[in-house]
Amino acid sequence: MDLDLAVRAELRGGFLTWPDLEASGFSTKAVRRAMAEQWLVRIRHGAYVLAATYSALDDTARLAVRTAAVMHRLGDSAVPWGLSALAELGVPLWGRDLETVHVLRLDGGASRREAGVVHHVAVLDADDFVEVDGRRRVRAEVALWGALCCSSIESGLVAADGVLHRRLADPPGLSEVARRYSTWPGARKGDMVCRLCDPRAESVGETRSRYLCFRHSLPAPDLQVVVRTLDGHVLGEADMGWRDHRHLAEFDGAVKYGRLRREGETADQVVVREKRREDAMRAEDWGFTRIMWADLAPGNARRTAARLSADLDRSRRLYGPAPL
Repeated sequence: MDLDLAVRAELRGGFLTWPDLEASGFSTKAVRRAMAEQWLVRIRHGAYVLAATYSALDDTARLAVRTAAVMHRLGDSAVPWGLSALAELGVPLWGRDLETVHVLRLDGGASRREAGVVHHVAVLDADDFVEVDGRRRVRAEVALWGALCCSSIESGLVAADGVLHRRLADPPGLSEVARRYSTWPGARKGDMVCRLCDPRAESVGETRSRYLCFRHSLPAPDLQVVVRTLDGHVLGEADMGWRDHRHLAEFDGAVKYGRLRREGETADQVVVREKRREDAMRAEDWGFTRIMWADLAPGNARRTAARLSADLDRSRRLYGPAPL
């Protein structure tokens, strides 16, 4: 019975309706018992999730599930908008409320907030929409622009880098949307993000580290910098680098090490391999800075920027500019 529920939930986008539960043989009493035992959770009126599956999702994926549940109720009267549309696309999000679902009304309905859903109203061009699996959706760059106009620069940059890195949109397309909708409230912040975003950024941590440099007037780093020996042998690739200073920086996070793990390799082995890679690059006279989540926290960001600035100056003094 649990397998049947899991299949039904997957087909719906991660949630179950009351008819789904009835079709799987659940009575009202059985549903209440499942909720009391906390293996079935109601996420909104008429929408349920399997607790084990839902708890394993990150905040962005959970927003995607709640968005699917809201769209099931609204049907063709609205489409996912802003952060909700990006969550459906699997774009990593940070620094925003991911509990609230955002939709764009298509039926003339008014903008409002109710029951965890914000209803937006905007006039879009016909080519701003696409069909995805038979469903009407806004193009990724349009959804992104909607999110940028109501986000901080840092959180907007995380979303923009994520969209571009996944090739859901490209910089010229985003710039065109920004030009057409330049009168929207918050457009100035959106324009700033459009100037800063970079499809080479591979993670939230990298983007936030890069924003740290911008916010504290440090030199802008190059991204995914390949380090070679004098005879051209590739030693590795660093998240960020400043060739004028001969300095590299990497963002450290548990997610990153999970992504780097090779088949059959333990987490400890990943760390050791990464340390050897760093040592090899240092041996070629490159300075190195590691940045962690705690370093980017509001109370620590200024101190981290000062440390990075000192590291850059030291590397430039010791090693000089790297050859192109």
